[in-house]
Amino acid sequence: MLVSACGRGDDSRSETDTTAVSGARDVQRLNVTLDLEHTAVAAYTMGTAVLEAPVLGLAQAFLRHEQAHADQLTRLVRKLGGTPHQPKLAQEYARSFPAMEAGEDVLRFAVALEREALRAYLDSGPRLTDPCMRQTAAAIATVQAEHLSVLLGALGEPQVPDAFVVGR
Repeated sequence: MLVSACGRGDDSRSETDTTAVSGARDVQRLNVTLDLEHTAVAAYTMGTAVLEAPVLGLAQAFLRHEQAHADQLTRLVRKLGGTPHQPKLAQEYARSFPAMEAGEDVLRFAVALEREALRAYLDSGPRLTDPCMRQTAAAIATVQAEHLSVLLGALGEPQVPDAFVVGR
């Protein structure tokens, strides 16, 4: 009787089943953030056609960061045995983006994207099951917050408007 009390009870799922479910959830969470990174890459790519120095240099650097994030997330999804989401065609992004005819338009859209990405990383990062993946999500969230701060400064707005970074 004592031995039977030490069993799994009603939970008939094996550790392998639980790991597979967790891995699938991690793939889903990583793909959500990967989609945001693809969107940011497209936005910064399109924005560089409108921007001028010195913010052009910032946008080019941020573009490289976002591409590095997308590359890392792609590797993590593959490591979990998942299929990473691919970027859309440039025309599809262009149709869904607001008009970016002036530098300020690009910067305001970039602020919105960085906030959305930051919010996604703050939400999904702690839910990832693998500590290395959580660390990657935290590192990317930090960079998104830095981007947001720099973009706000370029717009002449307070660079650290809140006591806590929440992505709103």
